[in-house]
Amino acid sequence: MICDSKVCVKYLGWYLWIVRFINGGHLLNGLAGPVCMSAPPLISATWFPASQRTTATSLALLSGNVGFALGFVLGNVYYYAES
Repeated sequence: MICDSKVCVKYLGWYLWIVRFINGGHLLNGLAGPVCMSAPPLISATWFPASQRTTATSLALLSGNVGFALGFVLGNVYYYAES
């Protein structure tokens, strides 16, 4: 790559900030993942008998994913309803 040194340094500086920002997002996602994924089994082990734990855990994990999907759908519905 042939370029002026000032342009390369400026571009490299922005690139490093973007990489740090993305890595910070990955770090936050990695810290939140175990909390979100370990709560349903803990709740089902506390509240339900052994014969119902599998169903309770799977429904709790599924409800989180359905909530994410509804967030995408309802966000678009709300955005286009305002226009």
